[in-house]
Amino acid sequence: MSAKSKEIGTLSPEKVEAIQKKINQIDGHLQAIETKRAYILSSPEQTAIAESSGWFDSMTTTENQLNIKKTDLLDVLNNSDHD
Repeated sequence: MSAKSKEIGTLSPEKVEAIQKKINQIDGHLQAIETKRAYILSSPEQTAIAESSGWFDSMTTTENQLNIKKTDLLDVLNNSDHD
């Protein structure tokens, strides 16, 4: 079986760890966006710059993409047999 093929319901401990690491990275990225958003919103000048540059729209798109990826990874973990 190649590395790309998957057995339904079975993940190696290494694969589970790799997926969990990706989820943690996504959570870190989402938290960084929230931290920056709070900073920007605390300053009317920064808010105006971010709005005019489309930063808020861009980050909303990024957050949506990250949340989809995180959901997909969680589905992989939740639909498999692992310890």
